[in-house]
Amino acid sequence: MSQSDPISTLQLYGLDQVLTDQDDPPLWAAALVKHWPTPNDPNLHVPRLTFGIGMRQDRNTKPAGHDRSGMATIEIWCFQRVDEEHLRAVHTDRETRWSSYPEYILDISRPSAGSEIAFLHAGDNPAPLIGYGEIRVWIHQEDGS
Repeated sequence: MSQSDPISTLQLYGLDQVLTDQDDPPLWAAALVKHWPTPNDPNLHVPRLTFGIGMRQDRNTKPAGHDRSGMATIEIWCFQRVDEEHLRAVHTDRETRWSSYPEYILDISRPSAGSEIAFLHAGDNPAPLIGYGEIRVWIHQEDGS
């Protein structure tokens, strides 16, 4: 996957279809390249991928629907295989997300387009009740990176 063409990267996962004008395609593509296997990876178990969009919360606010990432969940997608190289993003809900024991989890804050910072939660759950994760703050540079 190439980060030079973020839309091509998003097309591999079917996420180009869920972008809005509030989302930053280069950020999404960079997160996918860093944290997820490619769709053509023979070891990829597609039903264990989930991608979410959340709204950043301040430290003192814990609204209903907040996740371990500290973001209030807005939308969540799981994936289906289209062919050897491509996946399709399928809208799902919080209960379905966690009942399927997702292995690879990405959550990105919305809005990220035009924002100085965006939050990214990347999680890895290799087995039920075992999980790792990190929350990163992505800072947009003046050069657009």
